[in-house]
Amino acid sequence: MFKKLRALWNELRERRRHSREIAPRTIRDLAAELRELAEIAERVAPVDAETLVRLRRIRHEMNDLMDLTRRPEFHRIPAQRRLDLHNGIQRTREQILESAQAAPTPTPRLQ
Repeated sequence: MFKKLRALWNELRERRRHSREIAPRTIRDLAAELRELAEIAERVAPVDAETLVRLRRIRHEMNDLMDLTRRPEFHRIPAQRRLDLHNGIQRTREQILESAQAAPTPTPRLQ
């Protein structure tokens, strides 16, 4: 009996965590953070034209996503697609952070 209760409790906790991940506000916050990271990476890291276009596209897509999360249509998107969206934003965020960290410093002197 206790095993069943524990399994039920764990399932409820997992559902709540899952629902927080796909909530419009969470995705909007992630999109805003990713937009800012793309903007900073554009300014700080010396990038080639292809990467610059990619960063600008990310910024524009995140602006569109932030607008979409404020509309009722966002709630009609299936939960799995919203979870995929959340995971995609997380992966893109990690890629931008890695590329910004791998970029050479602007000056040879240590600050």
